[in-house]
Amino acid sequence: ILGVDEMCEYMLPALCFLSLPAAIRQGTSISVDLITMKMPALTRKWVDIFGYAVVFVFTVMVTYLSIFMVADSFQSKQTTILLGFVVWPWQLFVVIGMFFAALESLGRIVTLSKTRF
Repeated sequence: ILGVDEMCEYMLPALCFLSLPAAIRQGTSISVDLITMKMPALTRKWVDIFGYAVVFVFTVMVTYLSIFMVADSFQSKQTTILLGFVVWPWQLFVVIGMFFAALESLGRIVTLSKTRF
């Protein structure tokens, strides 16, 4: 079918980036806790806070850089090759997903820092 692969190239990343905040909120993201499960509860808490801090920094950086990507695509009126769709709305999903992932990771840091062991 004409253009199906082109649509998938834009819809798949959109779905992935929009589902990332929900994965962070529900704690369903992939984690290897072989070592951390053997640590004391307080140490495990600080390791988790550090991990979410790394995620927060990464998501803020990707959000910031993605804004420029969207602005550049908007200004240059970039379109897809086959179907001629405008690209910037699809790229905007990256900005939205990473922004909310940053908020969720920040929320996890705050929640973890308030818990007592």
